[in-house]
Amino acid sequence: MINNKVSKAVRLAIAFGAASTAILASTVVSAEEKTEVERIQVTGSKIKRIAATAPTPVVVISRVELENAGVSNVNDFLSEMPAAEVGLSPENSNNYIYANGLNTTDLRGLGSSRTLVLVNGRRFIGGSAGDNTVDLNNIATSMIERIEISTGGASAVYGADAVAGVVNIITRTSFDGIEIDAATTRPFEGGGEQTFASLVLGKEFDGGGFIFNYDFADQKQMAKRDKSWWYDNPVSSVPNPNNTSGKDGIPANIPYEGKKHFGLYDESSEFDLGGKKWTFDDNLALRPYDIGSGYLPSDPTSSVYKYYGDEFKDGIEEGDNEFFRTPLTRHT
Repeated sequence: MINNKVSKAVRLAIAFGAASTAILASTVVSAEEKTEVERIQVTGSKIKRIAATAPTPVVVISRVELENAGVSNVNDFLSEMPAAEVGLSPENSNNYIYANGLNTTDLRGLGSSRTLVLVNGRRFIGGSAGDNTVDLNNIATSMIERIEISTGGASAVYGADAVAGVVNIITRTSFDGIEIDAATTRPFEGGGEQTFASLVLGKEFDGGGFIFNYDFADQKQMAKRDKSWWYDNPVSSVPNPNNTSGKDGIPANIPYEGKKHFGLYDESSEFDLGGKKWTFDDNLALRPYDIGSGYLPSDPTSSVYKYYGDEFKDGIEEGDNEFFRTPLTRHT
């Protein structure tokens, strides 16, 4: 009886041992097999990630590049970049009442108010009342160490004013010595002269240091009438009064050489009253509007302003008080 129990126990032990060996062998074989994994998708993870520090493409402009470009304003350099446009500048703010002299950048053409300008990583004061757009005239060019530009959009971090991107201007933190810079531009034809000068003075010593900077920039106006090739004797065209339709073979426009004058403008204003046009004299007395020799031919269906020719009275000469560049003088 005992012998039967022992023999059964031995046989059972041998069976379990064989099964364990078979399982171990199968595990070893499976581990040795090579399996190609095409993709592993993690649906839940405890790995900490900070979205604000995610990689973003950044363009860096060094101080050496600014000096080599010979610019007196940061906006002059930024406007040459493919990702930036000129927001406001002395070249395009002629018809803006409150914008003359401003220099603003515009990333990706989305507007200056959607381009955030930082100085040393901090927000800078706006250039005009009620607007957060930064006037780059307020930042001394000679104090810039580098400029970091991100056009990937950073509204999630900074807000709606960074939809187009961020321009971060880093200034110098140390300087030992004296640096003097001067430049000038003199066009062959009158108007548009530019002068720039800067002084940087600094000293480093144990436990501290100081930097003093002064920038001066002067840009003279470039009036349209300063350029003879533009307004003195322009070649343009006016509607042909002999043209009656688009199928009569008569040209729709004929050339016109000579100065043109606005026929609907007067320095003292003009208005219609009783079927006639009126204006004011030097003593502010009401008088009829004088159109001189009359209007040049024009298309009556067009909304384009009418002109009259060389003999004019109350009109304003085309190009008068208009500028390719408005004057700007700044001390920083």
